[in-house]
Amino acid sequence: MGMNVAGFLTAESGLGTAVRNAVCALKEAGIPYALSTVDCTDSRQDDTALRGEILNQAPYTISLLHVNPDYATKALHSLPSEFFSDKYRIGYWTWESDIVPGSWIRFASNFHEIWTPSTYVQTILAHALPIPVHCVPHPIVVDPIQAVTREELHLPHGFLFLCMFDYFSVFERKNPLGTIQAFRAAFEKSTPVHLVIKCINGHLFPREHQTLLDACHDDRITILDSYLSSEKTRGLISLCDALVSLHYSEGFGLSLAEAMALGTPVIATGFSGNTDFMNTENSFPIDFFLRKTKKRYGCYPKGSHWAEADIAHASAHMRAVFTQWESAASRSAQAANDMAEHYSPARVGALLAERIRNITAQAVRPM
Repeated sequence: MGMNVAGFLTAESGLGTAVRNAVCALKEAGIPYALSTVDCTDSRQDDTALRGEILNQAPYTISLLHVNPDYATKALHSLPSEFFSDKYRIGYWTWESDIVPGSWIRFASNFHEIWTPSTYVQTILAHALPIPVHCVPHPIVVDPIQAVTREELHLPHGFLFLCMFDYFSVFERKNPLGTIQAFRAAFEKSTPVHLVIKCINGHLFPREHQTLLDACHDDRITILDSYLSSEKTRGLISLCDALVSLHYSEGFGLSLAEAMALGTPVIATGFSGNTDFMNTENSFPIDFFLRKTKKRYGCYPKGSHWAEADIAHASAHMRAVFTQWESAASRSAQAANDMAEHYSPARVGALLAERIRNITAQAVRPM
C-alpha cells in the first residue's frame, strides 16, 4: 500500500503548503510514498522541507496529482512517464466558484476520482463531474515555528490584526480592501490597534498592488510584501493578536485553519470552505450576502456566486476581540482543540489510509 504524489513540493505558496502537509499526513499514517515535483507555477521555489525526498519516481499503483487542471497539462509534461501510465489516478483540486470550467469537466476523464479539501468544493465538483469526488481535508501542520519579533518586521507596539494573501490567489477574491474598510470603521485613530497586511508577489501585479497602496494611507496599517519561510509565517501568525479575512470565497482557507490551530483568534466571512471548521464557538464568522460577479476575476467566471461580508458585523467582531480579550481567547483555545482533533496530520493520515485501503480492496483497473 503506497502512493505516488506529485505537486508543487518546493513552491512557497498555499498550494505548495497543501501538498507538503499531505505528505506529512502520509508519514503519520505510515503510508509509503514516492514524490515528484512540479514547478510550473510562478511562486518562489525555495521551500526545502521535502527536497531531499524528491526522486521523481512512481513505483506504486496509486498516483495523486495534487495540481488543479489549469496547471495539470504542464505538470504532466514534467513528470516521469510512469506517473500516470497504468495507475489508479486521483486528482486533488481546489476551487472557489460555483461555476466549474468546461476544461475542468473534460479533464476529469483522466482520473478515477477527485479529492478536494472541503464539503463546499466537494458539493460543487460532485454536481459537475462524472466521477466520484471525496472530501479529504488539508492536514494542518503547526510545527516547527520560528519566532519573529516586531522589531525584525518593523511592526509597532499595540494590538495587531493580521490579513494575509497571495496576489496569485486573485486580489479581488481575497478582498483585503474589505478588511481595511472594516478596520477603519471599527476603531478611532487614537485606539492602540494596528493592521498588518502580509502579502506576496505584489511586484507581479502592479495594478492591484497600487490599489492596495492607495487604500493604505494610514499610519496604523503596515504592508509586508515579501516572502517568509513557512516557519516564520507561523511565527508571524502567533505574534499577531487576531487574523482577519473578508474573502469572497475560499476552497478551504489554509491560513485561517493555521491561525486557529495556533490559537490565534480568527475573524472571517462565514461562507465557503472555511465553514467546515469555523463556528461561533471557536471563531468569529462574519455575516454576508451572496452576489453574482458581473465580470471575470482571474480564473473565476462571470456569474460566480460570491459572499460580500457585512462590514459593520466585521467591525463589531474586531472591536469585540480587542475589548473582550478573555472571551476571544476562550474561543481561540477551543479552535486549537478542534483543529488538533479533526485536522492534525495523524487524523487526516487515518482518512488517507482508509481511502487507500478501499481503493486497493476494490481492485479497480488502472487507466
